[in-house]
Amino acid sequence: MDPATGRVVAGSILGAGTTHDIVGLWFPDLAEPEYSEMVRRIDTEFHAHGTGGSVPVPRLIATIQRLVEDGYVLGVATNDSTHAARHALAGVGADTHLPHVYGYDSVPNPKPAPDIVHAFAAAAGLAPAEVVVVGDNRHDLEMARAAGAGAAIGVLTGNSGIADLSPLADAVLKSIADLPDWLDRVRDLP
Repeated sequence: MDPATGRVVAGSILGAGTTHDIVGLWFPDLAEPEYSEMVRRIDTEFHAHGTGGSVPVPRLIATIQRLVEDGYVLGVATNDSTHAARHALAGVGADTHLPHVYGYDSVPNPKPAPDIVHAFAAAAGLAPAEVVVVGDNRHDLEMARAAGAGAAIGVLTGNSGIADLSPLADAVLKSIADLPDWLDRVRDLP
């Protein structure tokens, strides 16, 4: 956490890592079963915070609805637990059109590994090259590249800036709300 800005530092373990990464950093000497208990405790806190403290980015629901109306299959890839992610999405009313939710605990290897993209593509009946990954940190875009996704789109609504995202992104958008128009533009290209 950057004390000057009050924001999580882009690319940090707290900003992009899994609970296992956090426990390994903060409690490097923990052995089993204390290690697993600490992972469970932190996941429980993240779940509680996500359930009551999540705030949607502006125009999130309208954006999701437009993408669904345009025929896109949507999902979520996160390095939070799947359970916490589902509750956070429900807390902001974004769960109804997001049938595919993948946390760090739903695949053998979490972001930045390609596993979540491959799991989503298989569930949606798509090839990885037909998947557009949209993310607010480098782990998202590294996952897209590792999986052979069709596009890696950065958004500036998280803890990363344009300098963090642009080296790995096909485009960097101000917000997820800009995605439908971007998709319309690239779909109309020859």
